[in-house]
Amino acid sequence: MINNSIFVIGGEGNPAPNSNGVFSQNEGYDTATDTWKEYAPMDVPRHGTSAVAVGNRIYIPGGGVAEGGAPTSYFSYFEV
Repeated sequence: MINNSIFVIGGEGNPAPNSNGVFSQNEGYDTATDTWKEYAPMDVPRHGTSAVAVGNRIYIPGGGVAEGGAPTSYFSYFEV
């Protein structure tokens, strides 16, 4: 949790063409204001990853790049 927000990052089940079934979106739910905010999408869409918050950054290591696919070593972060 950063600044009263809980984050949802990527995911599997994207029906859009050319998505490999994976989402790239990053969204935060502000528990204080009961609102959602969209953040910049991941450069490489992924699912099945974890994330860790350090300061105002959320780091996203690994994850799968295709629905049901094998994990990748790609690493990224975004700022809140």
